[in-house]
Amino acid sequence: MFSDEDSRYMLEAIEEAKGGAAEVGEVPIGAVVVCNGEIIGRGSNRKNTGKSALKHAEIIAIEDASSKIGDWRLDECSLYVTLEPCLMCAGGRSFMLGFAMLFSERQSQNSVELSH
Repeated sequence: MFSDEDSRYMLEAIEEAKGGAAEVGEVPIGAVVVCNGEIIGRGSNRKNTGKSALKHAEIIAIEDASSKIGDWRLDECSLYVTLEPCLMCAGGRSFMLGFAMLFSERQSQNSVELSH
């Protein structure tokens, strides 16, 4: 169950999906990275417009956060994403100490079971 704070950040991820991906005809998936109560990274699905299978919302949000703090380590941060992550995105999370991943919807294929 999400806390009020988790719900607030998940709504931000939903806005990324609606305002970012959906507006340009992408599958509406959004993500935000939160550290110390502040959103430090945002991303929305861009696989078609970016012409890359790697342009998942989670990866874009993680890259955005890393560039803002100047480090690839996102220790003690959380990723909020509107859809259960694929194996690639879940794997990206495994390199970050204390990094929590929360998602709002399960997908039926290409998904992975996560715990935090």
